[in-house]
Amino acid sequence: MRSQIKNTLIYEIYRLSLPEIWLEIILPLVVGAAAALKYSGSFNLGWFFANIVSLFLVVTAVNSWIIIIDPETNFYQLFYYHRYYPSEKDYDRDIKILKGKKLFLVAVLSTLFSVLTIILIAWFRSVFLIWVVIITAFFLLLYIYLQLQMVESLFDEFLVGLINGPSLVLMSFIIQAKEISIIPLIVSLPLSILIVNIRWLYQHKEKHLLKGLQILLLAAYASFALIFAYFNSIIYLLLFLTFPYTFYNIKLNKKFYLYYSPDFRIENYALKLYYISAVLLAFSMLLDYLVF
Repeated sequence: MRSQIKNTLIYEIYRLSLPEIWLEIILPLVVGAAAALKYSGSFNLGWFFANIVSLFLVVTAVNSWIIIIDPETNFYQLFYYHRYYPSEKDYDRDIKILKGKKLFLVAVLSTLFSVLTIILIAWFRSVFLIWVVIITAFFLLLYIYLQLQMVESLFDEFLVGLINGPSLVLMSFIIQAKEISIIPLIVSLPLSILIVNIRWLYQHKEKHLLKGLQILLLAAYASFALIFAYFNSIIYLLLFLTFPYTFYNIKLNKKFYLYYSPDFRIENYALKLYYISAVLLAFSMLLDYLVF
């Protein structure tokens, strides 16, 4: 039964939507919606789900076009790994990957529906959304081009941080609040830094790994302090609850160098830190709205 499901067209399209990165997409939207609720007191569940659907369509379209251009890779690999290295993700070998005309048709239809969905949302919510989408699309296409051309630079991390942080949070904020504000940019800072941290750890498993981790963790906790100072509420001290989790797994030796156990999956730690921080950030803003 399971193998039969995996060979259906619906399941193949589901795989093209990359469920591996769904949480990385949804959590910034939750943070943006929480920021809008705190800022304007408005939240619409229907438009929130419409936002999620539009982004899943975008991911499906982008992933499909990438596979058409280069069948040896996909969006997941380009997002987390250097183009030089194969992905270590254990994909199910029984999955039949769409090819040829079916893949092309899925790419065209998902592109068309994603564009129509975004235009529809912008029409009813705010035209500012169109400008954010255009800028995000430019950054995304530039990033994909650099990866496919095997251009290695720290600019990649900068683009990943922009796309997964300010862009997604601002989209969600605009859809809910129907206006723009500096708030989504401020609250997106830790998400940007932590998603860059995930990609850094996947890419640099030996050279410069701990040095980059140290800088990015300091930057992430500095962004928590900035959010605490901006909102001037004790509630945002909740963001620092990840301190024990971080320093339980990542320790300092006597010479103040970071280290971790060889048996410890540092990439999994980075993902959990991102998830926990995003949830705490959204919860803090929700609590701030309810209490004050």
